[in-house]
Amino acid sequence: MDNKAWFSTAEAAKLIGVSRVTVFRWIKTGKIQADKVGKAYVILRSELSEYVKSDQVPDEKELIKHQVDLVVKRYGKTLKMLGAE
Repeated sequence: MDNKAWFSTAEAAKLIGVSRVTVFRWIKTGKIQADKVGKAYVILRSELSEYVKSDQVPDEKELIKHQVDLVVKRYGKTLKMLGAE
């Protein structure tokens, strides 16, 4: 992990391997503690390290399943129509 004391949400997402939206959701639900600086959130290095060590980071299969479910929910009718052709 980088030697920075704080990480932006984008940097944290990249390090953990999730989207920025996921990091924002985790901040909002309290899974990760963050401080607001202006309009941006910053995450303390120790907080990010603790979160990664706690094995709360979802595995890749779970993330893929979630994304597929979102696509099916949003475009289900269209996908059915394309499959019928």
